[in-house]
Amino acid sequence: MFFVYLTICFFLGSFPSAHIVSSLQGVDIKKTGSGNAGATNVLRSVGWKSGLIVMILDIAKGIAPFYITSFFSYGEIPINHEWIPLLGGFFSILGHIFNPFLKFNGGKGIATSVGVYLYLLPVPCLLSGLVGILMVYWKKIASLGSIVGFFFLPIFYVLYTGENYSSKILILVILNFVLVLFTHRQNIKRIIDGTELSFKNKTNAN
Repeated sequence: MFFVYLTICFFLGSFPSAHIVSSLQGVDIKKTGSGNAGATNVLRSVGWKSGLIVMILDIAKGIAPFYITSFFSYGEIPINHEWIPLLGGFFSILGHIFNPFLKFNGGKGIATSVGVYLYLLPVPCLLSGLVGILMVYWKKIASLGSIVGFFFLPIFYVLYTGENYSSKILILVILNFVLVLFTHRQNIKRIIDGTELSFKNKTNAN
């Protein structure tokens, strides 16, 4: 049942919300804007209403694993049960990024990750989100805001919890930041090269 749970979480995360919402507007999101199947590209390429819908759905994909875990009986498994919903949330993020319905090329996992941490670490998540938003407001680059926000998430988590922090959660948050770096590797290259476009130009490849 443990592996069934993780599989369900993965496929929950892989629900192609950006593709479906944009298709209803007659737009193939994989062939529009940056080609990224995420809320930012939908917002920029289709419109703010569609982008908001996708963002809400993607955030919900990150929250869902914590609500469905009680429906499963795990029996004897070689890990502490505290890991189960954490892994479920992480698998949902992986499902969004490596989406089997989109040839394993989905979004960058930001909104789905936000859903995981809004449930798990609401205060550190909101604080790091605020830092990310301020970065976007300053530089007008969405990818930079995402990277900076997730860089500060483990810092805010440890500061907020003090000596009571969970090493398991901290590992998850750090792994998630590494995953953000991976999914934004091309953005990082463009930022370093000075070629990453901003919201000032709607052709920004984020």
